[in-house]
Amino acid sequence: EDEWDSLVNNVYYENITAENGGIMDRAVETGDTVNIDYEGKKDDVAFDGGTAQGYDLTIGSGSFIAGFEDGLIGVMPGETVDLNLTFPENYGKSDLAGQAVVFTVTVNYIQPAQDGEFSDEVISNFGIDGVTNEEELRQYAYDYLNENAQQNYETNVQQAVMDAFMANNTFTSVPEALVQKYSDAAESSITSMASAYGVDGDTFTQY
Repeated sequence: EDEWDSLVNNVYYENITAENGGIMDRAVETGDTVNIDYEGKKDDVAFDGGTAQGYDLTIGSGSFIAGFEDGLIGVMPGETVDLNLTFPENYGKSDLAGQAVVFTVTVNYIQPAQDGEFSDEVISNFGIDGVTNEEELRQYAYDYLNENAQQNYETNVQQAVMDAFMANNTFTSVPEALVQKYSDAAESSITSMASAYGVDGDTFTQY
C-alpha cells in the first residue's frame, strides 16, 4: 500500500507539473519545493559548481549555505533576485571558505504538492489499453513491476553464469549459434520494452 501511494504521488506530481508548469500565482513559502536557475559569483566571476538550471530545491531543507533558501521566501515565480551571501569559514572548498558571493536566482515555478488522487478520467487519459480505473491501474502497475523484477533477476543470473564461464575458459571464436541466440534475446527485450512505452523498436533505441 505504501509503494502504491508513493507511485500515485510521483506520477500525479509529474503529470500535473508537465501540464501546467507548476504553481505560478503565489509567492514562495517555507516547505515549498521550487524549480530554480542560479549562478554564483565571487568578485563578479562565476565560480565552479555555483551554476545550475532547472534545480529542484525544498525551502527549509538546509541544502544550501545560510541565507540562500530564506532569501527565496516571498519571491514570486518568474522573478529573479540577487542574494548577497557568505560561505561558512569551514566550507569544504578553501577558495570559497569565508568568502562573500552573490547568487543570482530565478524562481521558475513552485512544484505542486504530492498529494494527488487519480480519478477514472485521469487514469483513462494515460492511454493504457484496458486500464480505466484505479483497480485496473493497480493491477497493471503490479504486473509491470513484477515482470521487470523477474527480467532483471534472470538477466543478472545469466550475466553471473556467463562471467564465471568466460573467466575459466579461453575461446578463439564465438559460436554463431550463441551470437544469434543473444541477438534474438536482445531484440525481443527491446521490442517488449518499446511496446510498454507505446513506441516502435527503432524509436526506443534512440532514447
